[in-house]
Amino acid sequence: MVVMIVGFLTVLIQGSTHAGGFHNVLEQSTNGSRLHIFDFDVDPLRRHTFWTITVGGTFTWLGIYGVNQSTIQRCISCKTEKHAKLALYFNLLGLWIILVCAVFSGLIMYSHFKDCDPWTSGIISAPDQLMPYFVMEIFATMPGLPGLFV
Repeated sequence: MVVMIVGFLTVLIQGSTHAGGFHNVLEQSTNGSRLHIFDFDVDPLRRHTFWTITVGGTFTWLGIYGVNQSTIQRCISCKTEKHAKLALYFNLLGLWIILVCAVFSGLIMYSHFKDCDPWTSGIISAPDQLMPYFVMEIFATMPGLPGLFV
């Protein structure tokens, strides 16, 4: 997990530098309607409102932490209930850090590619190629470094 976090932080720092700073990334994301944190619309068909994220996130995390085989085995293998709770708390903390890094990476990629989407313009052939393409682009002047991420 440490390797993932260090990799994310490296991409976040280099990417925000290329985008003109973190404040610029947030400003462009807000102007591009990417940050609607306080959208309390109750329509379940709208994407990414407070309620769809809260309800959908509850069921997602309940599935991950309530019935997932690896999570159950992690808890059962602990010596005491206290150790099991600590293991879950540390795991949750790590996942939240990864999630926040992924969200900020997405905002930085939006800021970087807002004028030319590589997927719709045909530079890449699938949306899951966007992050590797972004890494190759922002680390183009540093030989060997993109190979650590791709």
